[in-house]
Amino acid sequence: MPDNLYKCLLPAMLLLLAACSDRGQVHVEHAWMSVPAEGVETTGFLEVMNPGAEAVEIVSASSEAFETVTFHLREGDHFRPAQSLTVPARGRLELDGDNGRLGLAGPQQGIKDGDHLPLALAVRLHNGQLMTLEAELHVHEGEAEHDPEHGHEDH
Repeated sequence: MPDNLYKCLLPAMLLLLAACSDRGQVHVEHAWMSVPAEGVETTGFLEVMNPGAEAVEIVSASSEAFETVTFHLREGDHFRPAQSLTVPARGRLELDGDNGRLGLAGPQQGIKDGDHLPLALAVRLHNGQLMTLEAELHVHEGEAEHDPEHGHEDH
């Protein structure tokens, strides 16, 4: 095969490998929140997908748009704070309001419908290594139920 063909195919093959390997990593989907009332803590919702063979643990969350981001899990009729969240191997964690949610307190700016706010999740892998998942919270008007059509995949 001519050298020129290799030079042309190599970048395309590397891009294809990168795209395929990205799908095999822990990632966030459908991250959203409703517009908060002034000075009131609000909630965020998301799914974390883990296609890997080992469970991972989300140990913290942060956003430059909020003073604090906390985890809350449903326990009976109420929510309790959680220090961390486990995403099972080859599974997903849904913070959809039924199972859990993000607590978003102290907005740093006026938040309006259509905004995309940064969110970072610190994830501990099975080998103890920490990685950061970057995502965007998509802001929607009102307290509507989770609508998959408004969900956006974030990596």
